[in-house]
This record gives sequence, structure tokens and C-alpha cells, in this order.
Amino acid sequence: MPRRAAGVLAAAASLAAAASLAPSTDAIASPAAISGKAGGPVGPGVEKVASGTVRSLGEPAAAQDAAATAVAATTFGTAGAQAAVWTRRVGSAVWRRSGSVLPAGFGSSYDPAAAAVPGGPLLVVAGTAPPGEQCITSGSVAIASVGSRGTLGTARLVSDQRGTGSFDDRPIVAVGQHGTAWVAWSQGPDADACQDVGRADRIEVAVSHDAGMTFGAPVAMPGDGGHSAFGVRLAPLPGGQAAVSWTETTATGGQAVLVSVLGADGRPRQPEPVLTGDGPPLVLPGATFYDFPAGDIAALPDGKLMVAAPFWVSGRSVIKLAAGTPGGPWQQTSLNPPAGADLLLPALGLLSPGEVRLLCAVHTRSGDRLGYHWASITLTSRGAAVSLAGLRELTPAPPGPGFFEIGEELALARTHDGLLTAVVVAGQDGAALETATFSSPAAATTPPDNTGTPASRTPSPGTPGTSGRTAAGAGTAKAANARPRGFATTAAWLAAAALACAGAAGAVLLRRRRGSARHHRPSHRRR
Repeated sequence: MPRRAAGVLAAAASLAAAASLAPSTDAIASPAAISGKAGGPVGPGVEKVASGTVRSLGEPAAAQDAAATAVAATTFGTAGAQAAVWTRRVGSAVWRRSGSVLPAGFGSSYDPAAAAVPGGPLLVVAGTAPPGEQCITSGSVAIASVGSRGTLGTARLVSDQRGTGSFDDRPIVAVGQHGTAWVAWSQGPDADACQDVGRADRIEVAVSHDAGMTFGAPVAMPGDGGHSAFGVRLAPLPGGQAAVSWTETTATGGQAVLVSVLGADGRPRQPEPVLTGDGPPLVLPGATFYDFPAGDIAALPDGKLMVAAPFWVSGRSVIKLAAGTPGGPWQQTSLNPPAGADLLLPALGLLSPGEVRLLCAVHTRSGDRLGYHWASITLTSRGAAVSLAGLRELTPAPPGPGFFEIGEELALARTHDGLLTAVVVAGQDGAALETATFSSPAAATTPPDNTGTPASRTPSPGTPGTSGRTAAGAGTAKAANARPRGFATTAAWLAAAALACAGAAGAVLLRRRRGSARHHRPSHRRR
């Protein structure tokens, strides 16, 4: 969430003063398919969690275990920014607002993220700042647990920056095997607490070995000669390791997505740039919200990693994807928007060992409309044979403006039978916090099938971490010569992903008008 100044937040609070963030039991029907094709994927089940007035909701996240589901979002109202949590027990049709992730002695919370510990509990993290701060001076990281009865526990601090001269921002949480949990965030000096992304910001990761009850001292991730690190993402790996990705500004002013591995011994590997180019502008053309080019990372079934992030190419925001192994070759492809639109907020999720979901947002400049779309990619037993499974609009797009803060990323969380995401659908008539669930093939029933029209892609093989890294603005990686067995599967997966999301962008009516005046945009990091 932008490090928003108190005056800006006060203006937003006045807009949302009458907000009624009411839990909901109304199910929202999944939108009709764009077109049909036998053998397509199961469409998502979309459901309303809560509703409010214009610009009263943003920055959603969700997680689910066998006992309960938790959905978090930042609420903007007279009390300021609060990372609120709604819960629902398995078997219940009622969502209940369970409270906010706000530790004692703090005045605001924001940027929630969530993850599930196998067997429980659910973990929700958030940034939090002391009362009376104009920006996020002394901002810290808090965590709370949601138990089997759907009750939100007392928030406790993972990192307390009060009195240190530093702040934390934009936390993320991930859970691996044997009760190992990671919380990562960006940290910077208080002198940068009012900057959108501080030049001295760096990434830190704290590890828990007791399902998030306690955390060790944070580990500072090494940089790659750049600055302004932010948008950290985590992907648990076997053996107590975690892949860590984040974005940095390069020495030449471009943007690089770095990938490192934090070992089970707490030692990070030197990061390598796997995607490079120009970052999108802070405000996309025609937009009334800030865009921070955070991406996503996922561990693929073949033992490789996949990374996605937005970049500015030829006057538009595209999503670049790269797959490979740390220290080895990476294969790139680009996901291009239709004319007059930009892509942002990529999210990746493994639905099953042979099926992947790609979620992205498409911003149409005319009318400041934003829509979320999903695509299904199937990896077959033959390896290289990848089929485009289908494209669908996730939710309708009401006319705007509707947002005070959209958030920096989307997320697809693994559940026991599929994937779960949370979105805020907002417009001039109000805002709704919703979930979308994607059932795995084993749990799915036969749905109406659908597919979209593929769009062209431009693959760009690369070998990050070698000499001659792509210069800022070039957006083209050097060719990779070595491609180990199984790499063709990953490359084909990426190509199909690019076709899928680009096709969705051109085929459906985009969502969310947000024609607000620019002075209502937050100046990020600033509550």
C-alpha cells in the first residue's frame, strides 16, 4: 500500500465515513463463459465476503485450511487504514468479521497477506504503524492466527521497528513443511518513510519453525548492485528452503526481478536477475491509482521456478515470465496487452501437478477500467504437449471510481482441493470483497467449458546472472544455449500462459472504472 500521508488518508476516510463493511452470505454466480469448448477447465466459484462504500476496501488476500477460510483486506474509513479479517468455518454459509491485525500500541495496519499451515492455523500478516505518524515511520510487521473455530487471535510482532530509526513495509507470508513459515518484507530508514519506494529499501526474511508462533532474527537478503528493493514474494522448497524474489531498481535506472534461495541454515544465496527491462510508470496512462510492479514466484512440478512481473515495453505494461533453475538457464516469454490497455498484478498457482492457473489484471486506459482474468494451462504426460485449456472473466466491472488503494499484487493460495484468491470489485456504487475458488481436476465436476482466442507471443530465451545483462529499456535477454531435459515442458507452459492471458485481455469487457481526481491517489507508504 502506498506510504500514504495522513492528509490523503483523511480525505479518503471522509469519502468512506459512511461505509458499512457488512459480511455477506450471498453467492455471486460465476460469469458466463466467453466461448465454449469441450474439455475446458472448471470455472471459478465466486462469492461475496463483505461490502462497503466507494474506496472503502483494497489490498485483498485469502487462505484456507480444513477448518476455516480467512479473507483479509485493508479497510479505509474514519478509523484510518485497518487490515481487517473475515472468517468462515467449514460447513457455514456466514462470513464473520473477526477483527483486525493490529497489535497493542499501534494505530493502523495495512498490506495484509495470508497462508495456511497444514493442519492449522491460518496465518495473517500485515504492516502496522504507531498512531500519529504521517507516513509509516517506525512501521513494523505483525502476525495473527486464525484457529479452527474461525477466531482471530491476538496480533503479535514479527519485527518491531519502534525506536530503531527504520520501518518495515509490504509483508508476505508463506508456509512449508514441518511447521516452517517465512515472513518477508522490505525495510528502510525512517528518512524514506514517505517515499513511494525508498532508495535504501532492502529485503528481510524471518523464519519460524513452530508454525508461526515465534520467529528468529530476520536475515537481510543481499542485493545485486541496485537499490529500492520491494515486492518480495516467497515459494517454499523442499528441505526447509525457500525461493525469494523481489524487484530492484538497477544502477542504470531499469528494473530487475531478482531470485535467491534462502537455505535451511538461514544463509541466502547471491541473487540473480531473471527478468530485466524498464519498470512501468508509477501511474499508468488513464489510471487514478498507483501501480507498483510487484510480481509473483511459484515452484513448478519439474523442480524449476517460475517468475512473473510487469515491465514497460513500447509504451505499454506487459507481463514478462521466466522459468528456470537458480544458477542455471532461464527461458523467457512476454504476455502482451491489447491496444489501449496495460497488464499488471500477475499471480501464479499450481492447481495440480499437471495444471496451472495464471491470474492477471488488465487496465483499459479509456475509462480507467480494471478487470481480472484467469487462464488454465495443462501440462500433459508427454511433457512438451501443452494445451490452452480456457479463458474466462473472473467478475464483472462496475463503473468507477471505486478505489482508494488497489494493492501491489494478487495471490493464488493453495487449498486442500484447489486454489483460492481474493479480489475487491469496486465502482461508483460501492465496493465488494469477493473470493474465487478454482477446484482441482480430481475435485471438479464437469462444467461449461470455454476458451479464448490466442494472441501472439514473443519468446525471449535468456540466461540471467551472466555477463552482458540486458540494459535498461532493452527488455530482451541473451540467448540460452543449454536447456536441460524437461525444459521444453516449462518453455511450452510459458508460451501457453502468454497466449492465454493476452487472449483474455482482448476478448472480454474490462472491469472497474475509477475516474477519481488525482489528488485522491495515495502517496504510498503513507497512512
